[in-house]
Amino acid sequence: LLSQCYTNLSPSKYFKDSPSPYQILDNGLKIFIEDDFYIVKGNGTGSMRPFSDGSYYISVKIKSLTDIEIGDIIHFNRATDGRSITHRVINLTNEGLITKGDNNAVQDDYLVKFEDIKGKAVGILW
Repeated sequence: LLSQCYTNLSPSKYFKDSPSPYQILDNGLKIFIEDDFYIVKGNGTGSMRPFSDGSYYISVKIKSLTDIEIGDIIHFNRATDGRSITHRVINLTNEGLITKGDNNAVQDDYLVKFEDIKGKAVGILW
């Protein structure tokens, strides 16, 4: 299942095609992204290892639940306490999304509702 999740990570649909999706500069890298985006710092708990260890994610805002697929990494506020979480979507239901940290033994014990989602990761900055 995890290897299938990684195949869904292609952010290519969010990057501009012309003239190039990125530009290498003397002091960094410039990335051209179609949608509104922002940078999110992972919480560093280790729940997303080995994929990520508290890295910075390049994220886009989503417009509807149809923008989310199994395997996507989303950022959301947990409804019970407002805590910011970054986990992978492992299932979609009519009631909400089921998520799990890659390094966690079990899925999260709550459903993520659309209104709790802050965005979807399309890249990582190390």
